[in-house]
Amino acid sequence: MRVRQVYTSTNGQPSEDEGEGTPLFVMSKEEGQWRLAACQSTGVIESGE
Repeated sequence: MRVRQVYTSTNGQPSEDEGEGTPLFVMSKEEGQWRLAACQSTGVIESGE
């Protein structure tokens, strides 16, 4: 599963300090339940274009 996340402050506004990320979650179904098998997160860096 891959998502795009936006970090927010406690008031719900996007956090300029944190930016965005694109975590990737690998899930496996074990004994009828979905479990997190592995995860990785990469920060999104804005290009200067």
